[in-house]
Amino acid sequence: YEVTTLFDTLVLLTSNPGRMAYFGSTSGALLFWSKCGFPVPEHMNPTDHYLDLLTPNTQQDESAKLVSAFNEQIKPQLQNQIDVAMMEPGESVVEMLAGGGNTRGPYSVPFGTQLVTLLRRKFLLASRDFRALGLPLLMPVIQGTLIGYMFTGVGQKDDMLKQ
Repeated sequence: YEVTTLFDTLVLLTSNPGRMAYFGSTSGALLFWSKCGFPVPEHMNPTDHYLDLLTPNTQQDESAKLVSAFNEQIKPQLQNQIDVAMMEPGESVVEMLAGGGNTRGPYSVPFGTQLVTLLRRKFLLASRDFRALGLPLLMPVIQGTLIGYMFTGVGQKDDMLKQ
């Protein structure tokens, strides 16, 4: 669930066939599921709960109800947003390709900023739990010590060379 909360928008589909069951903010999914009569049980990962309900032919399959709720509650608003966006002028495909991809959209971020953000996040996660930082550093030291001990004295004794 920790990874899911990093996304701005959550899209959930059923399988066989793929039908949209949710499209909206990640935080709004909890409210949508509750309004549909499927609140997330206490101490359960919300993402697992969503996927359990959307997997067809399982005991917890509620995909038909959730697709129907999406079509009634979310799809009309989504279709209106699409219609408005389609009316706004924008660059054609040829114009975008001719620009060479130099234009920065609202979500594009320079590489350096992305790298710093990811490194900061990795350090924060590692600093929360010693095992996340300590084990990757400690394991090569232990392995090197064991392998070094196994080969201690190899090639040093004259008796070994005569055999």
